[in-house]
Amino acid sequence: MAIYNIDLNEPTQGIQDDFGNQETKANSLGKQIFWKYGYNPIKTLNNNDDLFSGGLEYLLDGTDNGVDDVIYLSKIPKDDPFKLKQLKKGRWDDICYTIDYKSNNFDGGSDSVYVKLMPYRGYKAYEHKHRDTDQDKMDYYSRLDFKKYNKARLKNKKVPKSYMEKFYGNNQLLGDNNRTDYFLYLQYDDELESKYILDKAYLVPAEQLRHQVIGILNEILKKGGYTHQINLRKDGTFLNHKITRALKICQESPELVKPEILKPPMDLFKPRYKKDIILRIPDKYLTDHIQFNYDGEMII
Repeated sequence: MAIYNIDLNEPTQGIQDDFGNQETKANSLGKQIFWKYGYNPIKTLNNNDDLFSGGLEYLLDGTDNGVDDVIYLSKIPKDDPFKLKQLKKGRWDDICYTIDYKSNNFDGGSDSVYVKLMPYRGYKAYEHKHRDTDQDKMDYYSRLDFKKYNKARLKNKKVPKSYMEKFYGNNQLLGDNNRTDYFLYLQYDDELESKYILDKAYLVPAEQLRHQVIGILNEILKKGGYTHQINLRKDGTFLNHKITRALKICQESPELVKPEILKPPMDLFKPRYKKDIILRIPDKYLTDHIQFNYDGEMII
């Protein structure tokens, strides 16, 4: 059983949140798997400060693009054991592929990938209308953002994160800002302070995973009688509304989606102690991927 040394001082990319320590462990383990097969992942900048669609650029601190490392096409081993070059062009640019390392340590089963779809703050936050009025929710949040900005500017204080980004922004798999080409989901056990035992890992092409997830969500929405399907080219701001609606269907009418769409133990759920919406996909149903064992060896 292989034991891996972890560089706990390596900074994680993107927004630094409560799970930054987990990200550091996953990043370090993920790099070692790529090194084992002759790849050279390199850390790069990972903030996108573009204007959020419908929001206020001066209310944002930058958004996470889902990029931990990049692998340049010119540096890929000749035999390309992971077949990265099957992707003709990356989502970031045409000279590299982007890698997002994900901690896949989740209670409930080790033979699954847990795909985070969006942050979740309650159904009312994603409704179209504000309370029982005819006021559009987006317009309501926009007005609140302007008030916060003006108040902070007058007092020369930092502006809090905008409501528009908080409820409508999505930087995960299906988000407009996400630039991930390949996800590496890692499950591991703590051994010592800076040594960890890898259990297993899954390298998943992001585009295939996006199509699989969208297909599952749209089937759920259709079964629940919701006529508006997810279309990434048109959804933009209202993507979170549709994901939230799919979750509500699963919670209120599970008989509509299980076991026909969500084949056990597949599940769309909100963890009890986390504010996220997550889709659990057992590896036997997961789109084309490469699985690694505890020694980082590919399982054929």
